[in-house]
Amino acid sequence: MTRNPVSAASFTHFGYPKDLKSEPTYHSIEALAHADVLEDVFVLDVEQTYGLNPDLFEVPVPGGKTIPRAFYLAESVVPRLDAREATIRLFDDLASRRVGSPETLHSFPHLVKTLRAAREAGSTTAVYASSSHPKHVRSLLVEERERYGLDADADLDERVQEGFELADYVLYLSEYSGETFREYGVPEDRLLKVGPLAADLDAHPATTPPEDEFTVVSVANMNELKGVQYLLDAWQQLDLPDARLLLCGTVNDAVRKIVGSEIDDLEGVEHVGYVDDPADYYERASVLVHPSLTEGFSKTIAEAMASSVPVVITEHAQREYVGGGGFVVPIRDPEAIANRLRYLYDNPREAREMGERAREIATSNTWSDFSERVKRVHEEILQREA
Repeated sequence: MTRNPVSAASFTHFGYPKDLKSEPTYHSIEALAHADVLEDVFVLDVEQTYGLNPDLFEVPVPGGKTIPRAFYLAESVVPRLDAREATIRLFDDLASRRVGSPETLHSFPHLVKTLRAAREAGSTTAVYASSSHPKHVRSLLVEERERYGLDADADLDERVQEGFELADYVLYLSEYSGETFREYGVPEDRLLKVGPLAADLDAHPATTPPEDEFTVVSVANMNELKGVQYLLDAWQQLDLPDARLLLCGTVNDAVRKIVGSEIDDLEGVEHVGYVDDPADYYERASVLVHPSLTEGFSKTIAEAMASSVPVVITEHAQREYVGGGGFVVPIRDPEAIANRLRYLYDNPREAREMGERAREIATSNTWSDFSERVKRVHEEILQREA
């Protein structure tokens, strides 16, 4: 019996709508299955297959979620236990024993044993890059800590680094992300773009912000690389009547040391903490600011644009996606952020028109488009390696 040429491995709960990684995984798997090239897919557990053949799915960890749940329960009482890390390692170990020898393995970089097993069996490896190159990320993190007098030591994610070293092809999401892989020596012919991702247009319908208030929204789990310190610096430069800044997301200890009491005490700033669904905040937003120092592809930006919210992002995000739906500024540039916010505040009609263009851009970039790109990329890989 002839086997299909592609296997996939993803550390995700397939079919869980709240699992952010399951969405691009699902659309990748869907594309490969519909192209009739997918043999099997290894996942942590399966909630539903959305109409795909259930025989495609293999769950290497016995009991699916049972052991991971035990790890997480034990995490609070067992010193130094990292439940997520333990689960990834267990999944990777078991998947590596079952992956066999597909012509191509589509995988994520942290599944090093699985990638290594596939390479040793003669398979071609296509590794999905959800972020920029790990050495580039570490370099930015060290720079940022040095800028603010923090302990500059930052570990390289060696497993992710090794995953990319095991990649015959890197599937990347944005021009900036691709540039970081070129910077660290990945040959051009081994870089294949599958981005952009898409936004769920039903979950993020077009909105119209209140006209009597200017609301700046930022959504991120705020570590040193998300750039909230530069947004707060920009806010201090502005004096906008009837304006407020809503910060959605947790703040790590390093950022607390950098920004001090500003995040809680600056006039007009409200730190709302973690939000389960930012859609309510997009509805209230006059503009979304995403001042990150590095991104692969931020879904926050796409979701806000789908909600007709103009955006201000850095050149280290999906700058080619934004078009006329927002502004792109340099990283670490509070003055540039402040200037763009002042323009949008002073020109509400242009801001609304920019939001309408943002919605058009999001509408024209669909998950079907993403699936088609994944399919074409794998067909190209199979042709090259034939």
